[in-house]
Amino acid sequence: MSFLFTKSAQFAQTKISATLIADSTNLFMITIDSRRFEMIFSKIFVAYRDGTHLFSNPEFRASKIAPQKIFIPSGVEVGSHKHLYWLSLVAMSDRRTTSRHLYQRFAKLFSRNRKLFEIGYVPSLKRLEYLFRKYQIALPEKEIERFQRRKIHLDTYFEGNPLKIYEGFQTIEQILKNIDRIEKQSKIKIILPGAKAKILTLLAMFFYELGFHPDFQDLVPVDSWVQVISVSTGALTGEGKIRFTPLEKMIRPEMARVSNLFREIEGVQNATWILGNNLCANCARKCMRDVCPIFEECFGPFFRDRTELKNHSGSIVLPPPYIAKCETSEIEDPF
Repeated sequence: MSFLFTKSAQFAQTKISATLIADSTNLFMITIDSRRFEMIFSKIFVAYRDGTHLFSNPEFRASKIAPQKIFIPSGVEVGSHKHLYWLSLVAMSDRRTTSRHLYQRFAKLFSRNRKLFEIGYVPSLKRLEYLFRKYQIALPEKEIERFQRRKIHLDTYFEGNPLKIYEGFQTIEQILKNIDRIEKQSKIKIILPGAKAKILTLLAMFFYELGFHPDFQDLVPVDSWVQVISVSTGALTGEGKIRFTPLEKMIRPEMARVSNLFREIEGVQNATWILGNNLCANCARKCMRDVCPIFEECFGPFFRDRTELKNHSGSIVLPPPYIAKCETSEIEDPF
């Protein structure tokens, strides 16, 4: 699939007509090799399923390393309303932070301030500022006000039940359209600050792991690591610079198609994050041949920029299309 980006924020695809909002100021071609994408990410999911490479170490299984699985406020039952409520508020606050620290400190915050679980309770900004400082929750200053807003609106528009965000829907695009509809009707610009496509997918994954919404299709967040792996392995090629958000929208259907082949494997939806966070982040400094399931298919680390753009949404610099080694016909099927 090839996508042509223009200043008019439209793209043309050679096989399927579609529209994607892109804010690139350049004109360039981006190509997703569907077969190579499936091969690359299937290898990761198979390695997780079979417990090979990095995943042979029990410390790199979701149950041991995923913050949503190892942290929970004291006295809260796994899968209860309070648990889901807490998961939603902390996930929507997860911006430019170390997730492990954030979930751990939010667990302490809610454990010792039980009124935060109450639907309809609105802590003052002064109170929240004090609590965030006390529990060392290091978030941008605006996040305190956003936390207050998302709690108010979760209580108001979804009856304090985050499962209602997903009720009747199967994809992230459907949910985003519904949220947009609610915002227009309520004349509120953003009802759930921080709840964009990646975070909504993350929450869908959390809820699926807990046995809710079993038919939901988008369960693997297309985070920066998925995008990094897509580019560094040649599954995504192009030339130029583009923000993470339009890339996420392009990759999401491919990721849903591949990951759903493995959806019954417990914890597998965390595999790409575990791999990226623990291997890709250190690939430039240490050879990962023995522990990386896609080492032979990967061209190594490349430049990604999180700070240049004014809105801090991050961007990715795409290298020129790869040759020879990128030919899918030469790649062994992982199955």
